[in-house]
This record gives sequence, structure tokens and C-alpha cells, in this order.
Amino acid sequence: MSDGNGSLVTAIFGSLAVGVGSALRPVGVAIAETIRGRFRPDEIRGQAEAEADARITRVEGDIRERQLLRLEALERLADEEAYYQSNMRKIARDAMEIAQAELAISGANQVAIPSNDWLRNFFRHARYAGDDDVRKLWSKILAGEIKQPGRFSKRTIAFLETAETKDLQLLNHLYRLTFFLDRPIPVVIGLTQVLNITEEREDRIVDQLQAVGLLMHRNSAHKDHVATYVEPIKARYFDTVVEFWQGNNSYPQSPTFGGWEFTTVGRELVLLCEGLPVPNLLEVLFREHWAHFDMRISQAS
Repeated sequence: MSDGNGSLVTAIFGSLAVGVGSALRPVGVAIAETIRGRFRPDEIRGQAEAEADARITRVEGDIRERQLLRLEALERLADEEAYYQSNMRKIARDAMEIAQAELAISGANQVAIPSNDWLRNFFRHARYAGDDDVRKLWSKILAGEIKQPGRFSKRTIAFLETAETKDLQLLNHLYRLTFFLDRPIPVVIGLTQVLNITEEREDRIVDQLQAVGLLMHRNSAHKDHVATYVEPIKARYFDTVVEFWQGNNSYPQSPTFGGWEFTTVGRELVLLCEGLPVPNLLEVLFREHWAHFDMRISQAS
């Protein structure tokens, strides 16, 4: 125990062997050797410095990683906000063009300003619209709100954010079969003859629009036939106006349209749809479903 480590063992053993007899000396030496093996100041210092350096390296690496992640996150957020901003700008620009065109037609020189609450809610949902057709709908909604504040409900705005393109296409499909009385009413009768589709396909169209909340079946309070009218019932189908009389009965009944009605969301959105009238719709309805009515047809003014 003459070397440095031996001196260390002697020192350790000396601290352990106070009051210990010769019989325990070997145990003391073994313990001292073990402790010396576990407790090497130079090695521990070196290990501590190495671990510290490694920890600093890891921390620096973590810092660099966090900085990189932060930069990536900021870049992603900036890209997202730029995308949203672009969408909102396109929607607003197109809405202003639509509103301007409507003002030119109506001759009005004043418009309403939607409330800040409505605008914030509108753009919170509309900013996600990346599809051109969907953005066009958003622009029409904004233009409609400029023309008539309160025209579009928050429910409709929330619906449109998550609406599937295929559901909007089905709604546009049904728009071509919609008559306008005091409210838009879809014709859900005779579709197989009019559209040359199967009854199964007709059911799928109706079921899907009902499932997403655009169409509902009329309850007992909305009967197809209501014998309380003293004036002819007028229904507009695109540029055609149809007046219905129940024969010589002075109390005309409402013609049947199939027992379905648009929900609030459906009514608000169907007004934004575009399309051409179905060529043979009136002919089929007159022949198959409305033959018992006296009708007068004219062009809408």
C-alpha cells in the first residue's frame, strides 16, 4: 500500500479500524479496497467533468432542437395564417364584387354593415375554405349579409365549414327541383321519371340530405294539402309562375310536393345554389301528380 492508491486504502482502513481488533483487519482491508474502487477522486472528478460536458452538450443539443422546433412551428403557423389570410381576402373581394353588382341592379346606394360579432364568427369558419366552389358560397353568404343583415344564421355558417362537397352537390341537385312559395319547397316526387334514376338512388339522395341536416320530413303541422286559401296558390319555378286552383272550388288546396322540406340551414343555402331548370319537370308533375288542379302558367316578372 505504498502507492497513492495504497495510501488511500491505508487512510480509509485507518478510519474504519479505530477500535477494531486484528481479527477484523482483513474485513477492513476488503472494505477499504472496495470503497477505494468505488471512490476514486481523480476518476470521479474526470467522470463528473465528462458527464457535465455531456450534459451541457445534451442541453445545448436540446436547446438547438427546441429552437429548431420553435422555428418550424413559427414557420408552420405563419404559413397557415398566410393561407387563411389569402382565403379570407379572396372571399371578401368576391363578396364585395357580388354586392356591388347587386347594388347596380337594384339602384340602391346604401348597404348595411354586418356586426363585428357576425364578421368574426363568419371568418373564423370561412378561413378554412380552400375549394373554389366552397369559397364562392362563402362569398355569397357575406354578400347576402351585407344586403340583409341577419339573413344567415350561425348554424348555417358552422355547417358550411365542415360540409362535404358531395352534400353541397346534392343540395344543388335538389335546387333544380325546388319551387318557391312563401319558402323554398323541394319536389321529392316523381324523381325517377324526371331524372331517369332508380328509386334506390332517389332514396339515397333524400336520406343523405336528411342525415346531414339539410332536409326534413314535414310533421303534422305542415301538411301538403291545406284547404284554407281563398286566392290561387302561386309557386315559382325559376322563371315560371304556376297558379293552382282546385277545380271550381273557391278554396284551393296546396299541391303535393312530396312531403319534404328544407331545414333552416337547407333553406338558407339553397338560395345560393345555381343551376338550370329540369326540362320536363313541370310536364311530369302536371301529368302524374297535379292533373286535378286548374292551373295558370305565366312568366315571372
